[in-house]
Amino acid sequence: ALHASAGAPEKAVQAGSEALPLLKAAGVTADLVEAMKALVDAHTALRDLDAAEAVAAELQKHFAAEGDNEGGAEAWMCLCNVALGQDRPDDALRAAAQAQKLVQAEGDAKGEAEVLRIMCEVHMRREEYKAVVREAEMGRALFRDLGDEAGETLMLYMLAHGSVSLAIRDGARVEEQPRASRASRDALAKAAKASASAVRQARALPDGSH
Repeated sequence: ALHASAGAPEKAVQAGSEALPLLKAAGVTADLVEAMKALVDAHTALRDLDAAEAVAAELQKHFAAEGDNEGGAEAWMCLCNVALGQDRPDDALRAAAQAQKLVQAEGDAKGEAEVLRIMCEVHMRREEYKAVVREAEMGRALFRDLGDEAGETLMLYMLAHGSVSLAIRDGARVEEQPRASRASRDALAKAAKASASAVRQARALPDGSH
């Protein structure tokens, strides 16, 4: 019902607000997560990020009270996305870290791979390029183990982006820190290798996957 209102966010907000209490009572995590995401998306479409954050925060507290790690991780991811939309990368990183704890507690490799993907974006916003490279390498390994070629390709692009940014930053400091020149070359080499791998994998993906 919520997806039927995808083109009308006002209706989606109304439907979602009415559905949440019933879904909470029913206690089905998948349905509640779907409703939460739809409601957050609807508020976001209306550019009401404060309302979107309030929904995700309410559901985060609900899932925490229920001891529902799966739902809690999804709520923290919603909070992370909202914080990014409000240009609050510090809050986004804290939310992503909370989500990571919960997916790790559940042994959810797919969930952790998705968390690492968004962590890369957050670290890029914070200009923490070494962290981008670290998280991208970890995420790539998880996506590869899951057989998710599209996810692995995306992480390769993130790895290349982070490595290039790191090389540029270190290269700009060569006069101040002579030893950084080698670090810059190493980062560029890693970027070139990751970019080549990403292009190869992207070409091999089925149509519509990239």
